[in-house]
Amino acid sequence: MQNSHDNVGISGAVSRSVDSATNTVHRVIDTASDKTHPAVDSVASGAHSATDTIAGAATSAAAAIDKKSDQLMDAQARLFESCRDYVQEKPMTALSIAVATGYVLNWLLRKS
Repeated sequence: MQNSHDNVGISGAVSRSVDSATNTVHRVIDTASDKTHPAVDSVASGAHSATDTIAGAATSAAAAIDKKSDQLMDAQARLFESCRDYVQEKPMTALSIAVATGYVLNWLLRKS
């Protein structure tokens, strides 16, 4: 009978050791989690802040590009109007300028 009591005592001791080791590992995991959680939160917060900053910059850039695009379109329309008015007012001068420009460009391109 003592032999069977010794077996219960050994299994009980092993069970207590396993429980103790398990509890120790759980405490280590919990401690590590508690220590890393603020760092993870800080990194996540920084990532969210960086994302918001980038999104704000992209929105501002898009608005600036849109504004500049409108300004360029207006400038193009004014230039077109100005050229059209000049050609209507002085057709021979405009034709002479066009022919001279074509001649100079042809001469420059042949040399290359």
